[in-house]
Amino acid sequence: MHGRLPVSEIRKLPIQLTAPAVGAEAKANGQITLTAKIGQFTHRDTFTFDVFGRERTEGGEIALIDPDGLAGKMLADLGYTPVPWNGRATPLVVVGRNALKNDPAVITRLEPYVRTGGRVLICAQDPEWMTQALGWRVCPKVSRRVFPMNSAVFSGIDANDLRDWTGGSTLIEAYPAYSGDYLRGNEGAQPYAGWHWSNCGGVTSAAIEKPHRSGWRPLLECEFDLAYTPLMELDHGRGRLIVCTLDLEDHAASDPAARRVAGRVVDYALHSPLAPRVDKVVYLGGDDGAAWLDRIGVGYHRSATLDADAGLVLVGTDATVDSGTLNAHLEKGGKVFYLPRASTDDGLDVTLKPAADGFAGALSVPDWPEARGLSASDLRWRSFLDNPPSILGAGAGIGADGLLGRKTVGRGVAIFCQLDPDRFDADKKTYFHYTRWRSTRAVAQLLANLGASFPADSQVFHPREPAVDPNRIWVGPNGDLAGHQANPRAPRDLNLSLNSAQEATRTNFYCPDYRTDFPMGDNPYRYYRW
Repeated sequence: MHGRLPVSEIRKLPIQLTAPAVGAEAKANGQITLTAKIGQFTHRDTFTFDVFGRERTEGGEIALIDPDGLAGKMLADLGYTPVPWNGRATPLVVVGRNALKNDPAVITRLEPYVRTGGRVLICAQDPEWMTQALGWRVCPKVSRRVFPMNSAVFSGIDANDLRDWTGGSTLIEAYPAYSGDYLRGNEGAQPYAGWHWSNCGGVTSAAIEKPHRSGWRPLLECEFDLAYTPLMELDHGRGRLIVCTLDLEDHAASDPAARRVAGRVVDYALHSPLAPRVDKVVYLGGDDGAAWLDRIGVGYHRSATLDADAGLVLVGTDATVDSGTLNAHLEKGGKVFYLPRASTDDGLDVTLKPAADGFAGALSVPDWPEARGLSASDLRWRSFLDNPPSILGAGAGIGADGLLGRKTVGRGVAIFCQLDPDRFDADKKTYFHYTRWRSTRAVAQLLANLGASFPADSQVFHPREPAVDPNRIWVGPNGDLAGHQANPRAPRDLNLSLNSAQEATRTNFYCPDYRTDFPMGDNPYRYYRW
């Protein structure tokens, strides 16, 4: 195409091309190049694009709870036949947009279904409702860039496919009117989380901060420090619960990348191998290790001996374990997790060594089943420590630059963890707060992947009822009672009536040193984004 453009003139010309033939599960890359000559100077610009083949689903019926009808319409467009869920066993139950907000009892009815082996996919719910009722922290931004993690569900899908989807998202208000608690940022009358203007190009309107003290496993990540996720899964009992806050209902019909992602998410929810929780987690060791595990939030039983029926054994630094008994446990398929230690004497011939000066965590995630859901966000440190920590040296497969080790014995596996949230002394060195949060989440993820359960996770099946009492108080992310000005997350934080203050004692998903004061304009919800 050729032409002339006079000074200051804007002209829009249609471009028509024949896309290459692409297989059903493939995509092809294309590029449009503009060359313009102005006087003696030549200017070039390029526009890249992808052509997607239309993936075919296997079809079939999918049980649905969908008062808004958006999820049903999307599933039908993907080739499935949505039918109302009647409470019976079915390959998959999909809970549509805002179905839980409209009827929170739905998730309570689904709990025994999931626990006994059922699969449930929950679509995006109102962000404020999720924060108040479920206790999750939700990003106040519309995220237009999301990044894949080490999950097979997004094979062949890259970060370019997870950004700037065609059309606008509709879960939240596109042009909100700011008033009340929103207008109390560090800059005076500006919104605490910055201005929100338009939902055009959104990928998710309700990314959830990855729970720290929990078994939720993220499959995608986004936003500040990649600490948020719009797609995460929870192995519960014998079944699985998946929460997807991607704005698929708004974009799948008009954006081929969004359509492919939608098809992959549903297929994954239907067919991904389940990973049942172990029936018994046993801790061997003293009070210090027990207190450490309590801060991680994991459920366990204390024992003086290695119980024969233990599915997962947690070994403290001061535990005395017979090597023959331990090896026999592993040989028959048992799992062992070693708490962080300064030396090893465990009968498995694993050694430690001091990390090099300037060691600041890791950016690489080992390709182990036990490391699923981890990312560089969880493993890197904000700075190095004054005293180098002990890391894995030899005797096991080494991951995360020595922070993790893995050894198989027979059908069993032992994980050696040198990730220790307590080592950062974040109460004094406050710049380590984020690092302590991330390390807590990393340890919890390892334990969850080994089959451990977390008391906090049962709360998703028992939502709080948002308060309607005008004489209400704000409950901070730590579960502490706080005034409005102490809580930068309002209005998307827990608000409970004075008569319901006992709800603040519920187990919290997040590390208890979550900051509520951000001096010098250091509010991450205001400034920092990817």
